[in-house]
Amino acid sequence: MRRTVHRFRSLLLGSFAALVGLSLAIACGTEVAIPEPEPSIKPVVEAGADTSVTPDDDAATDAGVDAADVVCPDVIPDDAAGIFATPTGINSATCGTRAAPCKTLSHSVTRAAAAFRIKVYAARGTYLEKLTLAANVEVVGGWDVTGTTWKRACVTPEEAVIVRAPAGQTITVEARDLGGQATLSLLRVESKVAAQVLPGESLYGVVAVGTTTTLVMNDVRVEMADAVAAANGTKGVAGAPAPAICAAGTGAPGADGGQGAGAPGGSYDPANGYAPGAAAAGGAASAGANGVAGGAGACVTCGSCALDVVGLTCTFVAGINQPTCGKNGTPGCGGGPGGPGGPAAGGGSNIGVFAWDATVTLNGGKVKSGDAGSGGSGGAGGAGAAGTKGAAGAPADLCVVGCTFDALNVACVEVKGQAGGGTAGDAGGRGGSAGAGGGGGGGSSFAIYQGGAGLVTTAGGTNLAHGKAGAGGPPAAGAGAAGVAADRIP
Repeated sequence: MRRTVHRFRSLLLGSFAALVGLSLAIACGTEVAIPEPEPSIKPVVEAGADTSVTPDDDAATDAGVDAADVVCPDVIPDDAAGIFATPTGINSATCGTRAAPCKTLSHSVTRAAAAFRIKVYAARGTYLEKLTLAANVEVVGGWDVTGTTWKRACVTPEEAVIVRAPAGQTITVEARDLGGQATLSLLRVESKVAAQVLPGESLYGVVAVGTTTTLVMNDVRVEMADAVAAANGTKGVAGAPAPAICAAGTGAPGADGGQGAGAPGGSYDPANGYAPGAAAAGGAASAGANGVAGGAGACVTCGSCALDVVGLTCTFVAGINQPTCGKNGTPGCGGGPGGPGGPAAGGGSNIGVFAWDATVTLNGGKVKSGDAGSGGSGGAGGAGAAGTKGAAGAPADLCVVGCTFDALNVACVEVKGQAGGGTAGDAGGRGGSAGAGGGGGGGSSFAIYQGGAGLVTTAGGTNLAHGKAGAGGPPAAGAGAAGVAADRIP
């Protein structure tokens, strides 16, 4: 059957138009908004490439302008040619009929390939999965289902079926080394939602890889969430405290480390897609030198006094292991160097269609990549530790260093003294501060990226749009390279 859908403005255009509309309604005995179907139109049986329905021009509707009448002939799927899938189906080894549809599109594609079916019919709804394609199988969206009755959606059928990547997946649709042609028709392809995007992750709507891979996309819309900024580099550790005891040195401060280089632009390959350039860690610093040696301690000879009663004298007798000396002054010790700042990670890229060595044809539809992720900030270098001060040497113990004779009492009088310690050495030098890590590179945003011998052809008014390029991460002295934004590269 054919149904003609009329779209009307919400307000009456004028009293004349209102009277005319009322007259038509009375004359025809039908609703003005949606006339009854015309029974003279035969159903159309779907076969081959499903391109018999022209989608409604929603651009006019979005702009608030009445769209032209949309003719919606019934399109009936071919049971002998396809496998059926609905979001409420159940995956099994025998699923795929109207009465027992499969649940996921990937399982449906596998079933179709094994059963030599050429189509997967996808009912309205959201399929949360990574869709892996197979040669000679077309995934066709845009179907409304009532019980076991499948009909083509009349208004914007390409919006009826959404294929969205789940959390943990960066690719939504993949066609890799197919050995033939896969086809997507009347679908909306989305990346995982923004809240699930991890720092530095790259997102891909459709990935086609391999010289034997051919992919045709008919009226497919690719919409990508924005990537997010990459992780910052780790901060360098602070220098270790100076030791308590050390050998004498010059007392010079340690050398500071240099700035780590920022990341260069990223690269692409068929196995991993986009790989961000690597930033460098901050330069290493050196420890502070130990201080100049302290002064030497003074020395004295310690002993005892011996009385000579006959001679009426006192004799000083030196002790064993003499002389006795005060301790030398000690130098201050140098502080340890700070640890280098870690390099920042690069921001992720955002690519709607990624083709490497594959042949891809886009017939109509829209591909819009989201914003790319900015590079992270390089980690700050750790500060060097301060040196310690020098210390004066300890004096020796007080001891008998001489004798005098006390004639009145006929006795010896001991004279006591001690050896003084040496003067303090100079303070140790402060350890050097390490350099900051380099900033991460910004990711790129492309609606289409072609690599190797890949070729993407657009036809039928395919709309391409890209998001913002990711900025290179700081610090300014070692900033990462900024990303690139373009509808297609090259």
